[in-house]
Amino acid sequence: MKSVSKIALVFCLVTLTGCVPFWRKWMKDPAPAYRGPVAETWCYRTLGQIDCYPAPQQSLSPDSLVSVDPPAYRPRSRDEYYKALEERQNPPKDR
Repeated sequence: MKSVSKIALVFCLVTLTGCVPFWRKWMKDPAPAYRGPVAETWCYRTLGQIDCYPAPQQSLSPDSLVSVDPPAYRPRSRDEYYKALEERQNPPKDR
């Protein structure tokens, strides 16, 4: 009889808590994982093949640009390309 009452008590507790451990309410959320800096890849078509570099290249034409990873960094015009090239060559100085 004692085991039946214990099983009934456990069953009631599980159904009342919704099968979610009650201590999760008091736990803090874990810190987000560090993903590291974003690595850029600038790919150009040169002599029939594609070469990739970590930064925009001054010696190559913006017309030969094939892809940029991440895509948000891809310049949409020649002016934006030269602006990105200048920013990578002369990064802003920290205070």
